[in-house]
Amino acid sequence: TASIRSMVTSKEAGVIIGREGKNITKIREDSTAKVTVSEHVPGSLDRIITVTGEINTVVKAFFMMTKLIIVEFEKEKLDLYEHRSLTLRILVPDNRMGSIIGKGGSKIKEIQEKSKSTIVASEDILPNSTEKVLKISGTVDAIRIAIYDIGNILRENPDRNLHTIYYKPTPMLNKRSVNSASSQSSAFPVQVKQLYITNEFVRCIIGKHGESIKQIRNVSGSQIVISVAHPNSTDRLITITGNNESNKIAENMILRKIENEKNKM
Repeated sequence: TASIRSMVTSKEAGVIIGREGKNITKIREDSTAKVTVSEHVPGSLDRIITVTGEINTVVKAFFMMTKLIIVEFEKEKLDLYEHRSLTLRILVPDNRMGSIIGKGGSKIKEIQEKSKSTIVASEDILPNSTEKVLKISGTVDAIRIAIYDIGNILRENPDRNLHTIYYKPTPMLNKRSVNSASSQSSAFPVQVKQLYITNEFVRCIIGKHGESIKQIRNVSGSQIVISVAHPNSTDRLITITGNNESNKIAENMILRKIENEKNKM
């Protein structure tokens, strides 16, 4: 049996629950997993979803939930949802995060390559808990594959610490929500990351009609600016601005696009 906790915004929770509980009832019936949603805390932007069951049922439940969120917020037709990306925040006890990351980051790198997702483990423990956030960014199918592997790792490495303190959403303080996806820029200090790339890779990062760079901005939450081309230089400067975690996501997505482009050459 696997049990995975995810932190979602209240709006996302509303979509997952559906009118009169219609959506969450269907998720429970179709996946056969146990799916619970924490009560709404006045003043908090987040809620916790816990999915428990055999790993395949847990994966199916998350697949259905992420699909609902994409369709609702991207306003896409059902047959286009698989091309859109989103970020899922998984909560992992600090003493179990190492089993997901692996020695020298080997395990998390393996999961990313297999699923074609971007995974970033938070360095900070959530307030009043022993849990950290693991962000999985990618298409619903990429997230499905990553959840399967992460769920298996957690199942094979059970929590032997009986004193795990689970994170509970708290009311906003000074109009800021701790680790909320919608307010990361105000809750964490802004940092600047700069990368130099050769001109030949600029097109793949920007994408057709700017779709690729728009996706990177939306998924990571960071601002991304590419310098103008200079006649005497073959390099371009990319400036990434955001909090530490969002910048890591943006950088990983950019480097992955460059790597994919190299493989086509």
